[in-house]
Amino acid sequence: MAQPLTFDLLEDVALAACRDRPHDVRLNPPSCIGPLVELRRLIKARILSLPIPPWPAMKVLERSLTSKAGRGLIEGRRSFGFIRAERSSHDGETYLQEFLFGIHRGLIDRGWPSQLSRGLIGALAELEDNIRLHSRDSASGVVGFRLTDDDAEFVVADAGIGVLQSLRSGAYPRLSDSGEALTLALTDGGSRFGRRSGHGFGFRPLFSNLANHWGRLRFRSDDQLLSVTGLSPSLNRARLIQQARLPGLVVHIVCRKPLVG
Repeated sequence: MAQPLTFDLLEDVALAACRDRPHDVRLNPPSCIGPLVELRRLIKARILSLPIPPWPAMKVLERSLTSKAGRGLIEGRRSFGFIRAERSSHDGETYLQEFLFGIHRGLIDRGWPSQLSRGLIGALAELEDNIRLHSRDSASGVVGFRLTDDDAEFVVADAGIGVLQSLRSGAYPRLSDSGEALTLALTDGGSRFGRRSGHGFGFRPLFSNLANHWGRLRFRSDDQLLSVTGLSPSLNRARLIQQARLPGLVVHIVCRKPLVG
């Protein structure tokens, strides 16, 4: 029997594959894009021996990652789309701004407060910039979004060196635990450049713009998953869980639209 793809199901399948006990499961398309992006990452990393599913949203993701210009693809009344983090065209930054503006218009059209919309777009731009600063594989990076009348979903992912190796390559050469590395990277000033460098504040806009709003945040790197859910999500309420090892970093964000009136 086919099951809809969820993060929980994907984690079970990946862990089983790593233990040489493959899950015999047929997957239906997910209702959100986060598990879609992570499934593709697990397949590309050869952790899962599956073909890339020919789902419509997966085809959009594939097209965005094979576009030479890296131009963003936005589908269905600005309901979802993806853009590569590396854009070889000289118009690449223009494409990024067009992509982010499309998300902003999609939020406004659905009744999201303008200030929150701008804040979320700013946080998304910072996370996209982190791929080029830290991953060492910006060609693998992708930014995606999905909008409904009730919530907004964003995903930023790459197949680079991961958080632990990034920090070890700079100011934290003795760091050995990927969970500690992930927590450090989410702390203000925590980057391979060191705390006095002015870097390492890429996640601050994300947390600050979700103050007084309900959010679900998920950070996946190496063999660790850090998640936090609730009103005004903050790092001091985060949970760390060991998972199947996955190179790079996957950031998944869901924000619920505030009630008006």
